[in-house]
Amino acid sequence: MTDAEGHIVWQAKYAPWGLIKQLVVNEVEQNLRFQGTQDPIGLSGGDNLYLYAPNPYGWVDPAGLSCDSLQKLESRGYTGITRNNAGGLDYAKSNALYSSPGRLKPDGTQASAIVKIKYTGDYQKDFLAANKAGFGQTSNPKLNGESYVWHHLDDYNPATGTGTMQLVKTSAHNGIPHVGGVSQYQAATGVKYIYNLW
Repeated sequence: MTDAEGHIVWQAKYAPWGLIKQLVVNEVEQNLRFQGTQDPIGLSGGDNLYLYAPNPYGWVDPAGLSCDSLQKLESRGYTGITRNNAGGLDYAKSNALYSSPGRLKPDGTQASAIVKIKYTGDYQKDFLAANKAGFGQTSNPKLNGESYVWHHLDDYNPATGTGTMQLVKTSAHNGIPHVGGVSQYQAATGVKYIYNLW
C-alpha cells in the first residue's frame, strides 16, 4: 500500500496458504477497515460511507456495497419508476406498467393496470382479485408475449385492509429487492403471506 506521494507504507510477502513471511509497516493514519482492499464502486458509494443497505431486513449485501433498486431497473431499460412516500417502488409512470389503451373489460368499462383491493394474506387470492378488478378476468393479461405480475404497492391501509396493486412486467419485478404492501400487511396483522401454486 502506498501513500499519496507513492511511498510504500504497508507491504507483506506471503507463504503458501496465506502465512505472512515478511511484513513491513510504516506508521500511517488510514481509515480503511482492511489495508490493501480495493474500493470497487469508488465515488459511486455516495456521501454516507457507513451505509450498509437501505433495509437490513430485505437486503443482503455481503460485500458491503449498497445496491439501488432504481439503478438496477434503469440498467434493465425500465424508466419512470419512482419511490413513494413510504420508500417503496411505484411503477405508475413507468414503461414497466401494463399499458393497452382502449382495452375494455367484458362489461365494457375501461381496463386498468392499477387497482385497489382488500389484501387477503395470500398472493394468489390477491392476484385473482386484482385481475377481476382491473380486467374482469381470472388470469394475468399478457401483452405482445410479455408476461406481467401484480406488484403490491406499499400503501397498505390497516384501517380498511386495502392496498394498491400495479400490473408490471415480470422482468421489472422479479429479482428486484423491495419492500411493498405485503410487508406492511404482515407488520399490521401479524399474518405471514402465503404463496400456493394452483
